[in-house]
Amino acid sequence: MDETIKIQLSADKVVNTNYYSTPKLILASTLLPGKGVNMLDRSKNYIGWTGIGYGLIGVSVLYSLSSSKVYNNYTTAITSTDRDTYFNKYKTQKTIAGVFAFSALGIWGINYARIFLTKNSILKKQNSLSNWNLYPSYNPFSNSNMLTISFKF
Repeated sequence: MDETIKIQLSADKVVNTNYYSTPKLILASTLLPGKGVNMLDRSKNYIGWTGIGYGLIGVSVLYSLSSSKVYNNYTTAITSTDRDTYFNKYKTQKTIAGVFAFSALGIWGINYARIFLTKNSILKKQNSLSNWNLYPSYNPFSNSNMLTISFKF
């Protein structure tokens, strides 16, 4: 008999979800969108999310400041045509500023949801892996070492 045994082992990098508390993950994603997900899953990059989030805030602030200047022009305009032009431009810039601000809120909201989804995904993976058990043993009748693999349903 051929007594060689071939075993192939594979491993996944699994983060202990208890290492980072949920408030700590939320705080990290509040400061840097995507960082909380990155703390749980190192393969996820957060630089893009952070850049987009803060970029949207910056554009929103710029449009808001610009709309304030246009509103000042509206209040000092003499002719009704100029007043209408400035007021329409003011409304457009205020609307654009609001759209960018809500988009930035969406980036943060998506990242908070990603924290919970990633954490639940890791927990499910850990629970499915915890059903498998390996037990080394010895069989005295055949004088051989054994390895028992069990799966708990």
